[in-house]
Amino acid sequence: MNANPWCKAFKWAKGSYCMHNIPSNMTKPDGSLTSDCSETAELLLNTFVPADPDQARCDMDLHGPSQISDLPSPVDIKAAIWRMRPTGAPGADGITAGILRKAWPALRESITYLFGRFLHDGIFPDCWKIAKLIIISKPGRSDSCNVKSFRPISLLPALGKALETLIIKRIGLETNLDSFAAQHGFTAGKSTVSALRSLHERIDASKSRHIFGTFLDITGAFDNVKWSPLLLQMQRLGASLKTSKIVISYLRNRWADLELEGIHYRRMLARGCPQGSQLGPTLWKIAMTPIYGMLPDTSTTKIITYADDILLMVGAARPTTAFQRIEKHLDLLNNWAFTFGLEFSASKSQLLSLKGGLKPGYSVRFGTRADAPLIVSSATAKYLGVYLDPRRSFWDHIEYVSQKSRDMYGRMRRLRSANWGMGQLAARTIYRGVFLPRHLRS
Repeated sequence: MNANPWCKAFKWAKGSYCMHNIPSNMTKPDGSLTSDCSETAELLLNTFVPADPDQARCDMDLHGPSQISDLPSPVDIKAAIWRMRPTGAPGADGITAGILRKAWPALRESITYLFGRFLHDGIFPDCWKIAKLIIISKPGRSDSCNVKSFRPISLLPALGKALETLIIKRIGLETNLDSFAAQHGFTAGKSTVSALRSLHERIDASKSRHIFGTFLDITGAFDNVKWSPLLLQMQRLGASLKTSKIVISYLRNRWADLELEGIHYRRMLARGCPQGSQLGPTLWKIAMTPIYGMLPDTSTTKIITYADDILLMVGAARPTTAFQRIEKHLDLLNNWAFTFGLEFSASKSQLLSLKGGLKPGYSVRFGTRADAPLIVSSATAKYLGVYLDPRRSFWDHIEYVSQKSRDMYGRMRRLRSANWGMGQLAARTIYRGVFLPRHLRS
């Protein structure tokens, strides 16, 4: 521990040392248990790599003259490679970004030529589309038999991720995707802090007597979005034929490889933004853009998004008027979700009085239908890792951070004693690397 405090000591202090393996038996949607690893793998792939009955593969073909575009320079490609962490986990080919950095002087001309050909011809190589699927447990989930207690991580080849970065740059230049002020996720100069600041600025500036925040949850957002409407929306935003062509090539013939007990299980992707990729968040941002036209920023309505976290803020003189507006807006959001093959979860969505002091006990329907599920109000709402309350006391958030810090400090304290344990220098390193950043973020 004294020689390398960033290994076991760091994981223990952070609370992530105990790794939860995937159980051989998991609960299926009908309530029964899988009988072997093969059924478990099938359940995991069905959950995280869902099929699309309406679109078995990306078959959208484009015809027309391709625009002449500048080929990438070695400087652009080098920046794309250096953007990745050198110690990041490699894909199936075993090549890390650190290896590419070391080999860059010898491979610069070859990589520049290859990337230029791929971007010119609108082709994304199939060998860079195989994702190594890693399933990890979500923090705080005790039911290891529930597939929802896990989330997927896709390990992709580093060269493919570098090419994705160049595609992102082209999409940004052609569509002006970062100009949508409501989106704070994966956008330069914005973060969770800017999203929370935008929320409070609207509350302070609004003349409405009551303001309600509806914090919406999308079930499996990144894994389920359909490709066809996403590609059409990208073209509506102004993407060129050549850029659209390489994105189609990027989505077509993608595979996820899951290894359980030494056996590999493969599934072709038919929908979703590949998680772990560079391009996936950009594709999700494209899918979100129709929302901003449906619900423009007005004196009574505001949309704030951070990746797939959607906050709908509605103001009115009376609560009943605000509730009616919320339900009408949720109808529009339901239509958007249906178009992109997504589904909202009313039970996981939250409703909070941000201004006006209305105590919990009210609810709104998720749409204007009489049989629409209800979103029940609460005294606080967790948004982007922060517990919000109408008075802005942040007392619940302070208690939450205090409890986590107390647990973390206890783990750190057990690493060191007067007569045994790690040395003072290593303990200070862990304190500065684990304990202080949490307080600075909070």
